Amino acid sequence: MPVHDDPAVSWRPPVARYPQRPDDDERRLQGAFSRAWAARLDVGTAYALRVARAFVKRVRAVPREQGEALAADPRAIRVRLAEAVGASADAREAALVDAFAAVAAVSRRVLGLDPHDTQTMAARLLLDGCLAEMATGEGKTLVVAMAATIAALGGWRVHVMTANDYLAERDAERIQPLASAFGIGSACVLSNDTEDERRAAYRQDIVYTTAKEVAFDWLRDRVRFGRAVDDLGLSLRGSAEAPPLLTGLAMALVDEADSLLLDEARTPLILAERVRDERIDDARLALQFASRLKIDRDFELEEQQVLLTDGGQLRINELARGANARGLWAHASYRQEQVALALAAMHVYARNVDYVVRDGEVVIVDVNTGRIAEGRRWSRGLHRLIELKEGLAPQDDQRTLASVTFPRFFARYWRLGGTSGTLHSARAELNATYRLRVVRVPLHKPSKRRVAALRVFVDSRTHMQMVVSRAHALVTEGRPVLIGTDSVEASEQFARVLREAGHACVVLNALQDAVEADVVARAGEAGRITVSTAMAGRGTDIGLGPGVAERGGLAVLMTNLGRSARIDNQLLGRAGRHGEPGSVEKYITLNDKTLLKNLGHRPMWWLRLCAGAHQELPRCIGISAAWVAQTLQDARDAGERRAALRDDLARDASVLFGAIAR
Repeated sequence: MPVHDDPAVSWRPPVARYPQRPDDDERRLQGAFSRAWAARLDVGTAYALRVARAFVKRVRAVPREQGEALAADPRAIRVRLAEAVGASADAREAALVDAFAAVAAVSRRVLGLDPHDTQTMAARLLLDGCLAEMATGEGKTLVVAMAATIAALGGWRVHVMTANDYLAERDAERIQPLASAFGIGSACVLSNDTEDERRAAYRQDIVYTTAKEVAFDWLRDRVRFGRAVDDLGLSLRGSAEAPPLLTGLAMALVDEADSLLLDEARTPLILAERVRDERIDDARLALQFASRLKIDRDFELEEQQVLLTDGGQLRINELARGANARGLWAHASYRQEQVALALAAMHVYARNVDYVVRDGEVVIVDVNTGRIAEGRRWSRGLHRLIELKEGLAPQDDQRTLASVTFPRFFARYWRLGGTSGTLHSARAELNATYRLRVVRVPLHKPSKRRVAALRVFVDSRTHMQMVVSRAHALVTEGRPVLIGTDSVEASEQFARVLREAGHACVVLNALQDAVEADVVARAGEAGRITVSTAMAGRGTDIGLGPGVAERGGLAVLMTNLGRSARIDNQLLGRAGRHGEPGSVEKYITLNDKTLLKNLGHRPMWWLRLCAGAHQELPRCIGISAAWVAQTLQDARDAGERRAALRDDLARDASVLFGAIAR
């Protein structure tokens, strides 16, 4: 997303019936990996923050009575913002000051929320096309709502994107009175909405939804209309056909921006249609062959990939001859590919970790959010193999219609901004890939959160006993406890051990997503233990019960090392929000997936040796090992994102192993 040098151009809303950047603009992403771009854009960060601070002073200087008077006439605000587009910089600033003052007045009246200075600053940065890093609990929901409302008053159609359906529906409901007070239409698009419901919602001024919903709807428009989704193409088709789902890609405001722009950018989104599965017999044969192969002799697992050895390839050839396999199985490359996929289904993808079985179907669990990925299937027959492995009736197969990666999709928006609590450490990649500045917004209130040093235990049993005993001690003090895990299986295991120890607890994972709102609402009550996957890590505001703040606030116990320090910081941010007290303690084991994947056998042997008879690593060694593992994983993930974007630019309908299909 290029940064405009001319503010007048950047503020002018597009006038096309289906606004989006031309296809050629995507090609600019090919050169976006240059660090020169990152350096050039990072220079302007301090200037952007100074401009925002000065703007806040002007908004604060507007009397409340004047703000109320401005809010009483939304039409006048629309006219002023429209006239200011082509006017001088001072005129634009004056129109924005009045708009912010009016929005603040309405927020106080209808929401009971008085925007503080840092929220005003962040909203202005979003409108300027920046990414604003705000600490958790600083009120990002209101920030995004303010920016969306003012952009809509200025003539923009705004897509507000959150991490999941739950947050989209929650935020849309909370903020709807603010938009309505200005005569602005707002709606919410969820995964189970029909096409007619989606089409009607996208015609509102502000739409709350997830990035995947918008991306898939954009792909549907592309498949149906091709490159004729423009003024001329839509006019030629006339009114006989149903119009496109979307009204274009004008402006996007992304909440939890690093999750969408980075964590989910490694995997392309594939729009597919169901077709009759004619290769079930091939899948059964592949699983039969795979069950006869032995790890380390016939195949190896390297970074969750299956590598057939020379002996393994010969063994597959022998099995194929013995089974008198014909057709495609006569080709060695096809045999090896199918058996490798079957081995991945058996040894790489685990139940209650990568997927769950619900109502007789295999349902993918989103690795980034811990939530169910409704309606999505793995491609290239992998989903069918997992269904057969679980003894389920295979669903229809998928045929790819179109695909896109998030970097390429977001490049089509005329204007892009976002916010998150964990952006700064990834600012170089965000600058290089999306050409967006990352600006750190100061805290509204000093943080009272206490974070203990990481502790690394040798074996899982000692690790679990430590977490359970620590939870017992905290509950005895009358504090609520949130235990963060990395999978459905781990959350259920911790819950089982806690209950055996006599502690009542509540579990929040992909199997209990229907009761998420109730679990989160009560997670801050005194003496309550909540065991959760990553579902509690983003966008979750856990309010403290009566008397909890005086006892030290919410206690977060982290039991695994995330793929990135950014992901760990999201769970860490559940405690000590809004300037309240809270604490975070980190306990991991040497069996942690991130450590095992990135450090290798020799370093892990040395770490076990360092622990000695104490069954715990010295603090400095444990912290260093975790830092190295996450740094290596960050570099690997960044490389995968670059490769995914290059593949997507090279071929629009790329089908990659493990891609999300719908």
